[in-house]
Parts: sequence; structure tokens; C-alpha cells
Amino acid sequence: TVRLAALLVATGAVALTTWSLWPDSQEDELLAKVLKELRRKLFYIARDVAHIAKDVRSQLQAQGVRVDDEQLRQELAVECRIAERFKAVQAEVLTSFGCSEETIATVTDESAEEVKQHAEDVRKMMKEALGGVQPMLPGIEIPPELSEDRVLEVYSEMQTLKIEKAKKLSIQTRGRQFSKEELASAIALLSQASEQDVLAKYRGSLGEPEVFLSAVALYGQSK
Repeated sequence: TVRLAALLVATGAVALTTWSLWPDSQEDELLAKVLKELRRKLFYIARDVAHIAKDVRSQLQAQGVRVDDEQLRQELAVECRIAERFKAVQAEVLTSFGCSEETIATVTDESAEEVKQHAEDVRKMMKEALGGVQPMLPGIEIPPELSEDRVLEVYSEMQTLKIEKAKKLSIQTRGRQFSKEELASAIALLSQASEQDVLAKYRGSLGEPEVFLSAVALYGQSK
């Protein structure tokens, strides 16, 4: 039986999970596929965290509250349940590749170069996200046709659709009182639905959703 290390990064700790897999000739290819899918799914978690972190940081700044940045990052990591969500994603991805869990061991030696790079990529994504900055999917290439103007055009369409959905929701729920948490959740769902609708509409020209979302992050970070 060949054992393949698949990475889980959670709250600053790097854990390697040992799994029972296929013959040696397939190991490298399988490892690459597993890590690529892990990064893709963790990218969406990082985007969610970035939205929350940005809102929290904006509120603290508006209130004139000063908080130690490292402490805030730790609190956000707990509030966003990063460790639990990472663990769930790892289980989901490895199961989808037909892997069976044998043992979980926390190690300090990341011998596989792919695992080292994956760990660094995920750390970078989460560092950006906890700072309230939208992350890019590691290793993504932005095609020339996704210029800043084109991205802004599509992004504007997303925002317009979001406003339309919000107006419809307001009419449907007129007279009902919502808590801050409920409003935040509703806004997040509206944003997600608007993104999905527009990305599905332009899938043929924009490619995979992660490419466009990374382009948005790229141009946003350059401002």
C-alpha cells in the first residue's frame, strides 16, 4: 500500500493526513489533482473570510477601536470556523478522489515539494483574507481578454443584479424586522447568487469562476 500526504492547513498549523491510495506510478499525478482541488475549495472559504474580516475591520475603524492585528486575526479565525471548515473540505475532497483515511499525524517536515508549495499558497490566501483583502487562487493565470475594463464591466453587472435582488427581497419581506446577523446573512446570499448568475451567463467567455474572481482580486489589490 502506498501512502500519500495530503495537506490540511488550519489556524497556522500544518497537518499532513496519510491516506491509502493507488500504485506508485499514479501517486504524483494524484497528489497534484488532490492539492489543486483543495486549493480551489479553500479559495472560496478564504473569500468568505475576507468579506467578514473587511466588515469587522471597517466597523472597528468607524468606532475608533484599536485592536492588536494578530489578536484580531486569531479571533476572526475562530469566528469564521476556519479549522472546522478546512477539515470538512479536506474530507470532502479526499473522499471524492476515492481515498480512505488511515491515520492523521501532525508533522513538521513537509518533504514533498508540492505539499510545501501548497502550504505556502494556503497560508498566503488566509493571511490576505484575515486582513480583509480578497485573495487570488494560487497559480491562476489571468487571460489577456480579462482586462481591468472588462472585469469592471462584469462586476458592475453583478452589483446591479444584487441591487435588483435586494429590492425584490425588500418587497417580499416588507414590514418584517431583521437582526443585524440576519441582514448580513441575507446580503451575503444575495451577493453569492448575483455572482453565480452573472458568471454562469458569461461562462463561455470568462472561463472558470475562479479565474474571474481572482482577476477581481488582482485589480482590487493594485488600487
